[in-house]
Amino acid sequence: MHILKNLRRFFFAPARLGAMASLLILLPVLYMVLKGPQEGWDVSDWLIVGNEKQSDSGTTEEVQAEAREGQTAEAETVAIIGRQVSFSKLIPDQDVQLISTLHDYFGVDIVELDRQVEMLDKLFAYLKHQYPGESWDALEAIIRSAYPARAEELLDLAKKLGEYRQWFEDQQDFSGFSGPERRELIWQMRMEIFGVEAAEEIWNHELRNETITDAMKRIGQLEGTSLHEKMDYLLESIDSVYDEGVDLIGEDLRLSLLNVFLGLDGVQVDLHAASAAERADSLLELRRAIGYDDAAISRLTELDVIRDERWSAGQQYLQERQRIVADYQGAEQTQQLKQLGRDYFGDEAGTIEAELQAGFNRFEQKRVFGKN
Repeated sequence: MHILKNLRRFFFAPARLGAMASLLILLPVLYMVLKGPQEGWDVSDWLIVGNEKQSDSGTTEEVQAEAREGQTAEAETVAIIGRQVSFSKLIPDQDVQLISTLHDYFGVDIVELDRQVEMLDKLFAYLKHQYPGESWDALEAIIRSAYPARAEELLDLAKKLGEYRQWFEDQQDFSGFSGPERRELIWQMRMEIFGVEAAEEIWNHELRNETITDAMKRIGQLEGTSLHEKMDYLLESIDSVYDEGVDLIGEDLRLSLLNVFLGLDGVQVDLHAASAAERADSLLELRRAIGYDDAAISRLTELDVIRDERWSAGQQYLQERQRIVADYQGAEQTQQLKQLGRDYFGDEAGTIEAELQAGFNRFEQKRVFGKN
């Protein structure tokens, strides 16, 4: 079987493999593609040209015999033993299945830069694993076949990615730079290599995150503003990076944003200073503003009530516990404490008592309204 016939399964679901043997063969390949370009990835291969082949130290005697007889090993055999074979023998100029896979997954024409980068990353990770030392030649052949109208554009982008990643790797850990300095240096290099507009398009998601993160920092430093003014500032920041505002934000991101916002000291100062009724109204308004629907708001409001009751019970429990410790000794004290814990916390009493004995008091931890 041609090794590239497995690429469709490589990009999609392993469950579609026809046999367990094929699955075992593809596992390391699947890992490489899904992992993508991570730290430690040998980015220098992006810049390799020519057909420099590595040693055949992994070749078995059977395959050596086939080679002597002028026969080409099956792709599965090559994948198992890791034998290096010139890609030109395995990748024809026109590979229908490979082109179909790329078109199915990325489309017949890739316009968006971020999608082009994703395609190049996934494709090159696969080729780098299959054809060490010949990855660039393989990439060029495939791109020219799959996207002839955009071949020069895509290959130019691939070279820029290689240059950028090589620079990034050369920086190692950016020692000596603060966080803001590191971010500025990275963006300067991105814009220098790709151009301002292209860099912002490729890393648009990162720009959004940075904008929201900066907004959170500024909110935390605001003085003399109300809780609602702080929330308005956050919503304005969200609107500046999402065309449709909070309506475009996914559930996970919405929860994350609200939790970060509620964790800001200035926000908690406002919530602690409010009455119970005012606090409940503020939390409801905050959740509605960030995009929660009525059902979710209702569930969270009920959870707030449970949390308030639990914290109140905790404070009462601690007061009663102090009285028992002062008034009783020995076995009687132990019995009284056990009963007190069961009265307040039921089956969880043993856990709370064990925490107290170990020096941890959950009811003396910082209360973060809306979160715990």
